[in-house]
Amino acid sequence: MRRFWTRRKGVSTMIGGIIILTLFLSALSVMVFISQQYDTYQSTVETMNRKDIDAFSENLASVYPGLVNDTVATSSYCIPFCYRYDLLISNEAATGTEIARIYINSTDPRPYVAGEQGPSIGCTNLCTFDPTDVPKPFDPNTSHGYFLATSAFVNPSEYRHEVIFYTNNTYTLPYSSGTYGLNSIALVTIRGRMFSFQWPIPPTGIGTVSYLATHIMQVAYQGSGNPGFASSNEPGAVAKGSGGSSTGGYYCHGESNVTRIPAGSYGTLWFVNPWVTATIFSDAFPSSPGNHTAFFVGVSVTNNQQNAITLTDGNMWLQLTVPDTSHGPTPGLLRVLVMGGPLIGTYYNGMFTAAGSATTVASATSVLLIYRINIWSWAGSALANPTGVAFSGMATVTNRDESSSYFEGTTPLDGLYVRPSC
Repeated sequence: MRRFWTRRKGVSTMIGGIIILTLFLSALSVMVFISQQYDTYQSTVETMNRKDIDAFSENLASVYPGLVNDTVATSSYCIPFCYRYDLLISNEAATGTEIARIYINSTDPRPYVAGEQGPSIGCTNLCTFDPTDVPKPFDPNTSHGYFLATSAFVNPSEYRHEVIFYTNNTYTLPYSSGTYGLNSIALVTIRGRMFSFQWPIPPTGIGTVSYLATHIMQVAYQGSGNPGFASSNEPGAVAKGSGGSSTGGYYCHGESNVTRIPAGSYGTLWFVNPWVTATIFSDAFPSSPGNHTAFFVGVSVTNNQQNAITLTDGNMWLQLTVPDTSHGPTPGLLRVLVMGGPLIGTYYNGMFTAAGSATTVASATSVLLIYRINIWSWAGSALANPTGVAFSGMATVTNRDESSSYFEGTTPLDGLYVRPSC
């Protein structure tokens, strides 16, 4: 009887061990399953993050003139023909973008005008364009059209890509010379982003946005008293008949492009390349009162706008960052030294006009903006003995017009180099 009980006790131990092992294996299986599901979840999240990054990285922009609509397309679907529009865009991102749909809304449809494409019925009820493999006409009954599927993908950083879509021969987008924003165009990408712009879009510079092309910057200086330094005494100016004389170690400009400008009450200014020696600079901008040299900056710019601009007033500044030694040789301390002054006038078409009076600059023509530096921000020995430093800065100009014709332009300056000597 005891032996039988002993055998039963051994069987119970085995059964208990099997149950415990089963529990361990079940728990391990659950842990492995959960781990796999978590890995799948993390992989999905990572994939979604990458897709979000790609979507947010998309950046399509229109390229002037926006649309080109001077061609026709023929196919078995286009009877007798379809109008073909080339939508010009650029991909300003480093990721490829595919266009899934185009929406066009004509905000201001116009009647046909002789000499312009028409009749201009327009998309007054929001036209939808989907991809197609062959030219197909726009259906005015359903406001549904097509664009060429092979032109839908825009490569990374591709400029002036053509997306081609079609309308039928009696249904075109409104267009009128000199009138802008008649159509709103929206591009929807396969990642769900949308980019929109207006057509016709204004040429560069239309409106109050400044667009000035910068040419060379020059400097001039006039001496009064002793010592006083004048750029008319530079060798290049003397060679052009300024009547001056170049003496000393501070007259070093021998270039041939010295420019002589009559500047009204300021007399004649002789402009040289934008650098001066420390001797002239220290007298024009001393660390304590008592300068004998007036300093001028001439900035040549071209009006690259389609319309004429009017210039009346302006200002300019030059700056330089130097170590701050006013508290001893402490590393990391810096000072920003600034100098600048007002526009004193313009030189345009051979005539000087003082600031405050309007100068009208025609499109694609150049004007010389003349500024006088009459204020600077340093004292003590910050630049008493400069040893090769370079200032940089900006110049502004405005017409001071408080109406809708307001204009303000900003242009970068070449910079002013101060050299220890010739």
